[in-house]
Amino acid sequence: MSTEEQLLDAYGLQTLDPRSWADSIDMPDSSAPAQQDEDEEGFRLLVEAVNRDANHAGIRDPEDPLCPGKKVTQALRERSITDHDILKFSIGSKQFNSKLFLKFIHKDDSFQELKQSLNYLEQSIEHKNVELKGLIDHEYLRFVRSKSALDGVLQQFQQTGLADEESGLKSLQDGVNHVNKEATLLSKPILINKQKEMKLKQSIDFIEKKKFFFNLPKQLRISIQENDYDSFIHDYKQAEQLKEDENSKIVNRIWEDVQEITDGYKKTLWDSLNKDENDDDFLKTIKKLLELDAIDNPILEWIDLKSQRFTDKLNDTFSRYHEKILNVQLNITTTLDQPDVTNFKAALGNKTHLTDCTIIIEMWLLLSKLFTVLRDQALGFIKFWHHVENFMNGTYQQRLSSNYIDHGRAFLKLERYQVADIKVRGETFIDLFIHKLLRLFNSSQESLKSLHTTQSENTDGAVSSFGFIPPFANSLSTLKYLPNIAGVVSETLNELGQLVVTDKTIASLRDLSVVVNERIVGAVCATWLNDCHNFYKLEDWSKIDSGETFTPTLIYEFESYVVENMGSLLLAKLPEAKEVQIVKYPSKKILTGIQIQFLRSFDVLLESMIKKIILENQDGSVAKDLKDHHKLLTLFNIKKLSKETVPNIVEKYDDVFDTSLRTQKLEIYTILQKMEQTIFDSYMTEQRKHIARIIADGVGAIDWSNVSQVPAKVSAYIYEALGVLITVHTGVLSVSSELIGNVLKDLVAYASQSLLKTFREVTLFSMEALRQLVLDVEFFKTLIGKTASATTLNNLKLIYKNVGSSEADIRDIRAANTDLLREALEASGLNREIFES
Repeated sequence: MSTEEQLLDAYGLQTLDPRSWADSIDMPDSSAPAQQDEDEEGFRLLVEAVNRDANHAGIRDPEDPLCPGKKVTQALRERSITDHDILKFSIGSKQFNSKLFLKFIHKDDSFQELKQSLNYLEQSIEHKNVELKGLIDHEYLRFVRSKSALDGVLQQFQQTGLADEESGLKSLQDGVNHVNKEATLLSKPILINKQKEMKLKQSIDFIEKKKFFFNLPKQLRISIQENDYDSFIHDYKQAEQLKEDENSKIVNRIWEDVQEITDGYKKTLWDSLNKDENDDDFLKTIKKLLELDAIDNPILEWIDLKSQRFTDKLNDTFSRYHEKILNVQLNITTTLDQPDVTNFKAALGNKTHLTDCTIIIEMWLLLSKLFTVLRDQALGFIKFWHHVENFMNGTYQQRLSSNYIDHGRAFLKLERYQVADIKVRGETFIDLFIHKLLRLFNSSQESLKSLHTTQSENTDGAVSSFGFIPPFANSLSTLKYLPNIAGVVSETLNELGQLVVTDKTIASLRDLSVVVNERIVGAVCATWLNDCHNFYKLEDWSKIDSGETFTPTLIYEFESYVVENMGSLLLAKLPEAKEVQIVKYPSKKILTGIQIQFLRSFDVLLESMIKKIILENQDGSVAKDLKDHHKLLTLFNIKKLSKETVPNIVEKYDDVFDTSLRTQKLEIYTILQKMEQTIFDSYMTEQRKHIARIIADGVGAIDWSNVSQVPAKVSAYIYEALGVLITVHTGVLSVSSELIGNVLKDLVAYASQSLLKTFREVTLFSMEALRQLVLDVEFFKTLIGKTASATTLNNLKLIYKNVGSSEADIRDIRAANTDLLREALEASGLNREIFES
């Protein structure tokens, strides 16, 4: 090897006449083996210098070159990153990884922030390069010049043939090699920094070129936070288009972040489609999902989600309210054992608005709330289904026009099988709605506990046959709350029928409407008759000024209330007529049944009134006079019913239901007459028995054949019998003066008949006995005066014929008794006035 080649090789130079240091140095590869075998110690120092970053404290805890004053380890801790070598994040290390550095340390920086940081780094490097170049200019040029001078000396030595001084030359050459190594150590940082500077410039150029992608994740997040969807979709679609021309790992990595952000936003959009509320912005949401290239069809997904939501809510509503209703029902049955009377009577008398006891009202309110919730859910489904219809007929798809949606995409057109599947979902909801209502309205109070049947088990017309009304509910509360429920149900069924999902649903809704109407009418009639049976419990025998008790008035108010509210229930205006009419006016069969029930209610009311009398007669603790008084009151009540109450109620029924019952010969009037006569006979029978017993005992106690004394006064049995008549007069008059005439005439006639019958049984009279008999009969005849009927007078005349020997004898006896009769009549003047009145 020549001396020149040895110098170039020894000092790692490319030329012995360098123009620039960067061009003249041939940098050794740190990974290559050492090229200088002659100086192992120098090479060791070179390797140590090149690899000094392995133990440098500044590299172990470096500063962030893009953020002055902040340590890299601090940034890593803030991001909870512990499993990476710190040298990979140190810009002064050979292991520095720019991708990891940007990914973990400056992941969220915007393009503008990165650009400012790189400007700072460039200025810092430039400043350090200036200082280093100053040092090199001051020190290193002297090394180069010395090196050149030494090379010249060495060359001269070689040329002059100082071969004998090879040992000295060898020493000199070693010195030069040592100087060369020192120079190399000083020049290496310059080259490394220059390489880094070039790489940073390349990075800046790359970032500048791809600044849209680098800033995209942060910009998308800002758009989402500010609810600026237009900017979001614009940036996303622009990036999606630019991405097709890119094949950069960095851009691909950024795109992964973009997709993650977009997927999160899509999830938010999907969640909004499944809200409980009826979100009117659903079409915008569907449009956004289509623009974001959702994998699943958002139209079908929205329909499926909403349909299932309505089905789940319907099941949940019935489950929750069913449990609540059962709890209230149990509370009623454990608290009450018969219908409420107090509030019933007070409500009829307009003394309270509370038509039933509070726990029954509680169940009515709960039932009303249930049907209100069901109506709202049905109306919500109807609103939802109108949107579905717009998807099925393509109306909404036209509104989904967008530059970001491929209009040839299959999502925008529903196939026939998809439309058929959608209709099945609508039919499923309506069928479930129908099924739930059928089970409720067909339930009895027993089957309500499980709602296990869809057909009514009990048809006996008892209140317990209807599970959708409270146990022991009266007709007042039933007719207050049930018509509202019926109206809500009718409106709901009619609205559902307008959807025309399938022909089957229309028929099912109409069938349900008929069942609901029939069961509601049945429930009203059950409580109506039940109240009629219990009407006797309202009688407290309080008399009003016109003579009767409050019963006729209560009956009028009760029947009027029922008739008017029943009319409102059955003849109320139907829901607004539309294309399909689900609810219809009640059939003739139902109206005929109501009329029959109306007329039957009078029979039951009369039976209840009689029941009150019967129960009192069986009660030994009630005094006889009180029993008689109550009979007279009942008798007068029936007269009032026959003359005024029933005709007025019939007239009201005709007005409400447009009938002509008032012109017909109704059986109720015949029943009233018979009942009036029955009560009259019952009352009179007791009085007759009393009078007959008095007369029989009185006449039988006298031995008429052995009477030897001239009579001094009227016999006691006559006074006692007249006393009964006076008592009856007083009792009847306390009820009504209308009854007194018939009652007294009947009893006086019966008393005369009893006298005739009793005296006929006497076979023999003494003369003194005949005078006593005549005195007694004439006193009785004269005292009763106008009350005596033709029958009475005839009976008294027959007495004389049966006991007297001739008419002349009776006249003589009557004349002989004139003074005694006058005295007796004077003493009974007040009583005489009673009969004369």
